[in-house]
Amino acid sequence: MQPRTNLAPSRKPNLKFKLDSTLIESKHIPLFASWIDKKISSHYDSKNIPYEFNLLYRSSRDGFNFETFHRNCDNKGATIWIAKIQGSTQLIGGYNPLDWNGNKAKITTNSFLFNFTDGKDTSSAKLGLVN
Repeated sequence: MQPRTNLAPSRKPNLKFKLDSTLIESKHIPLFASWIDKKISSHYDSKNIPYEFNLLYRSSRDGFNFETFHRNCDNKGATIWIAKIQGSTQLIGGYNPLDWNGNKAKITTNSFLFNFTDGKDTSSAKLGLVN
């Protein structure tokens, strides 16, 4: 499924919070918020996003290991993780609506995976929903 975005690529949303990311830009946030709420054919406007996004873990800053990831992300609520494919502009990631907990496995149908074949172009997004 290829979601369509209602944001022109050059338009940058005015977010109510500071986006501290080296991988994504403010134009990605309306898509993420819409996907969380399963709004696939229409998307939030940048002014009515019902979520705040805070950077919890950055491997280049915090180290690339599971101990640091869990120390920063466990018991913090829903999370989105994003990674850049080395040597490309491709971004991959996923959404976990449940708390991370290093000791327990949990099941949900509200998770999703995503891929931006070009991380700078939100129209290149591909979304995989759990059935």
